[in-house]
Amino acid sequence: MTQQPLVIVGGGMAGALLALLLRRHGAASVMLVESYPLSLPDVPPLTPSFDARSTALSAGTLAVLDDLGLGSSTREHAAAIGTVHVSRQSRLGMTRMSAAEEGVEQLGAVVENRWLGFVLLGALFADEGIDVRAPETLSNIRRQAGGYRVSLTRGEEVETPLLIAADGARSKTREWLGISARDHDTGHDALIANLSLKESHKGIAYERFLNDGPLALLPLPDQRMALVWTGPRAQVDQWMALADDEALAQLQGRCPAGAPRLGGIGERQRYPLILTDACAQVVPHGVVVGNAAHTLHPVAGQALTWPCGICWRWRRPWAAILSPGAWRPCRPTRKAGKGSGADQPGISLGAGIIQGAAAAVCAQSSAGSGGHGYASRPA
Repeated sequence: MTQQPLVIVGGGMAGALLALLLRRHGAASVMLVESYPLSLPDVPPLTPSFDARSTALSAGTLAVLDDLGLGSSTREHAAAIGTVHVSRQSRLGMTRMSAAEEGVEQLGAVVENRWLGFVLLGALFADEGIDVRAPETLSNIRRQAGGYRVSLTRGEEVETPLLIAADGARSKTREWLGISARDHDTGHDALIANLSLKESHKGIAYERFLNDGPLALLPLPDQRMALVWTGPRAQVDQWMALADDEALAQLQGRCPAGAPRLGGIGERQRYPLILTDACAQVVPHGVVVGNAAHTLHPVAGQALTWPCGICWRWRRPWAAILSPGAWRPCRPTRKAGKGSGADQPGISLGAGIIQGAAAAVCAQSSAGSGGHGYASRPA
């Protein structure tokens, strides 16, 4: 008898990574349903883009990618983070963490999303056990003994022992699973852009806690850095309206001493920071992951770190997880909203510029991982 596929709804980075991890650690068949077309470009995106968005990968995330056989290809066009520099405006003292002191080759890396997506999609399409349905959506789900029957928009019906919602902060699948979520608009936005430099960044990632919100600078290949500049919405209105030279001058003045001199700024985009917290992450035969579960402030740098860590923790029991009895309902604990010690609630040490994502995979446990966080969604 052919094993029913595990169904993941949402083909973003969290959904794609989870599909690969499920296959790597025991799942015979995975169906990935994504509403947007997914295809590999004929030519790999090797030319650095001045306006591409980027993802910060921790050393642990890189280890997970190594386990999947994707670490080398990811690092090929990524900038290594050798040092993390953290400071607070108008306060004495700072924190500097280095790979050498930690006894590791690098603390992490920063890769442009289009290259990371190219690597993940290549692995998805190369795996015969992953059935990618894109563009495709679910029209309905029905609970039944041993799982769910999901109806696809094109008319096909699929039975699955495990339905995984990875379709973002406004997840329709999460609603169908009967899981509600709380949203809170912080009134702050994040300004996102890429920067060119007049000198090398030396592999240093900067996180600066300003009086109006945190600022992050991430190293990129080819003497560039990724910027996350957050603050009250009215303040971001002013930053967006500045001419490039004025924006660079204000930004340089907010950078910590020793930060590289800025040479240019690319296209600026803004994202409202919305706190989203799912009331549960696991129901019988259903799991909520990524932004559908909860979202983090973009400066938290947990976009892929948290999902990778949790999936890695449960890599050995994957075969048991495929048994419906291994999944138990749970409520998320609250860890991410405790504050960072820098008067910035909900922000953890590190840096990142993409939508935060945190995945919860509960197996043979009565408590899952979760917490408060912030989402960045296009304005």
